[in-house]
Amino acid sequence: MQSAATEAVQYSEFSESQLKEILAHIQEQYQTLIQSDVLLGPSRGNLNEQTIQLMEKRIEQVDKQIALQREDMEKRFEQVDKQFALQREEMERRFDQVDKRIEQVDKQFALQREEMERRFDQMDKHIDQVEKQIALQREEMERRFEQVDKRIEQVEKQIALQREEMERRFEQVDKQFALQHENMEKRFEQVDKRFEQVDKRFDMLEKQIAMQREDVNRRFTEQREDMNKWQEQMNK
Repeated sequence: MQSAATEAVQYSEFSESQLKEILAHIQEQYQTLIQSDVLLGPSRGNLNEQTIQLMEKRIEQVDKQIALQREDMEKRFEQVDKQFALQREEMERRFDQVDKRIEQVDKQFALQREEMERRFDQMDKHIDQVEKQIALQREEMERRFEQVDKRIEQVEKQIALQREEMERRFEQVDKQFALQHENMEKRFEQVDKRFEQVDKRFDMLEKQIAMQREDVNRRFTEQREDMNKWQEQMNK
């Protein structure tokens, strides 16, 4: 028994492949002993009792070794199963951690996406407000330009009426010159003076109109440039 236990301890130090080879060899020896025992049959009585006892002890030792090796193999298989179970639990725990981390990352991405969409909505609303302000300012500028154009038309009409009135008066003066031939020269001098005054007034009116038109054009150009610069800044 002691030798069998010692051999079992020694066998437990081998690898699984080596143990399988040893087990196969022992089983082969065991089968050989059994076959030899069967083949001996009646001639077994020719063997002395001591030899038979030694063979039976050897068979018993082999059976015990096989039983011990089988128990050792079963224990090893149980240990391997436990290790596999522990590794599986560890892998499942890690997979659960990874799944939780992925869920957290997905939630963070969702929150960031909502925040970005909210900011984009705010920017769109701000852009809409700015565009509305630009449209209102453009309408106001166009309305003012229309008022300036109307004022220029009114001034031109007034100048035309004044010119017609002057021409009509000139016709009356011509008639008076024809009727009053005697005072023609004096009247001509007076008319010349009046023409000079009228020319001066016309020159002054034309200069004033030109200055007003230049001032209006200059203001219109400055306002348009300011609007263009402001639109460029808003587009940036």
